Amino acid sequence: MICEGMVPPANTPQRRTRRVSSSALYEVRRKDLNDVCYLFVPDEYDLVKSHLMFAVREEVEVLKEKISELMERITQLEYENTILKANATQETLSQIQGKANQLHSAGGNSNVSNNNS
Repeated sequence: MICEGMVPPANTPQRRTRRVSSSALYEVRRKDLNDVCYLFVPDEYDLVKSHLMFAVREEVEVLKEKISELMERITQLEYENTILKANATQETLSQIQGKANQLHSAGGNSNVSNNNS
């Protein structure tokens, strides 16, 4: 008789345990019954590991989808940027370049300006 989902109580008479591939196989006998019940209990570490692996796989799939969406967005923005640069005047391009240089130099010196405050 195979009993699933049962854990033998500590005071069960004639309880024996055998290891089967990192899991426990319990043989449970009761004094008043001649039947033997075998309980197969997977190793709890394997159970935890499988749950963690499942959660990690789910998270990886979510992150892959997010990366794909971001890559599509980058491609779209690069395309728009190319069109805008092609149709912008030289004055507008020089203003953009000047602003980009200001942001770059301010980002590199932000620690110095914060320490002087």
